[in-house]
This record gives sequence, C-alpha cells and structure tokens, in this order.
Amino acid sequence: MVFICLLNKATRAELVADMIEGKYDLMRRVEQLAILHRYIETVLPDIEPDEERFRLLARQLRDIELARRNATESVALAQRLGLPFGDDEDWEIHIAIPLRGTEGHPLIAKNVVRLQIRPNPDWQWELSARIVERGEFSESETKTYRNDLGFPVLGCGNLHAFPTWLRQVREKNGLDFDTGAADIRVGRKRAAAKLLVQWLES
Repeated sequence: MVFICLLNKATRAELVADMIEGKYDLMRRVEQLAILHRYIETVLPDIEPDEERFRLLARQLRDIELARRNATESVALAQRLGLPFGDDEDWEIHIAIPLRGTEGHPLIAKNVVRLQIRPNPDWQWELSARIVERGEFSESETKTYRNDLGFPVLGCGNLHAFPTWLRQVREKNGLDFDTGAADIRVGRKRAAAKLLVQWLES
C-alpha cells in the first residue's frame, strides 16, 4: 500500500513526511523506515521537477539510513583498516581461510572458516566454520547459531578482533587456519584486499 502511495504524485510527499515525523505508530519503526528508503530510491528517478518537497524528504530519509549504516561495526572496521569504500557504497567482503594442510581452493574446501561482512545495519557480519566429522560453528553480530566445535564466541562489537579469535581457536581448539592461504574477495578493490591480508596477519 505504501509503495502504491509513493507512485502517486498527489500522496507521496505527505506519506513520507508523516512516516518520518512519527505520525504513524509504526511497529519496528527503524526497519520500516529502512524499507521506505528502499522504496523511495526506486521511485526517485521518475519524480517530476516540481516535487522539491519530496526530494528533500528523500534526502532526509537517506541521511537517517546513512547514519544508521555508519553506526555499524562493519563500517567501523572498514574505517579502522582504511578500506577504500565510499560512504554510501554497497560493498561486501568474503574471506575464506582453510585449515592448514587442507587441499583444494578455500572457497570449496571442507575444513574452512568463513567471514562475510557488509555495511548493512540488519546483517553486518556472519562468521562460520565447518570441520569434517567434527561439526560446525556459526554466529552473527546478533547471536551464535551453532557451536558443535566448542569455539570461542567472537561476539557483538568484536569484529575487529577476528585475527585474535583465529589465534584463540588455534590455542584452545588446536585448529590452525592458514591466513596465508586465505581467499579474500572484495569485488574489484584490490587495495582493500591487501589491507585485509595485513589485518589477518596482525
């Protein structure tokens, strides 16, 4: 219904203003505004030149979402490492690190730890590991989903300490993941990949 209202020039500015200003008692307000922002980005290319109020509201909502995004620990890590990402760039990092001595490429290896990172307030990072015949481990910034392996938990707010977590796994669990053989994917950002290698080795 909201998207239909956004398609109508006569209703969209008032609707967005009411939602931003809190006229509607929205459940899970933050998430609802994030969805509204995505809808607005879809209709923006088709608005007419005289819809300046709608443009202003769209910029206001974009600033709200950008502030929410910049408050994530994934963005904090990117800034801490000096990764060359733009303020509103939709980047994603994939790191796959095989267990030392594992054959095959890290992306398809069975004994591997994986870390995915995004600047998304609702899905910032996911850490997982699978060791054949021993089990699996997975957690995100919100909770631990599975820990058959008895790994230490990285935990919310500790994404920057991933290299330390790898050392803890080696010392406490006897599993040595080979950071020198890591597969790091960040799109075409080779400079970012080099900085991530340095971080893993720190």
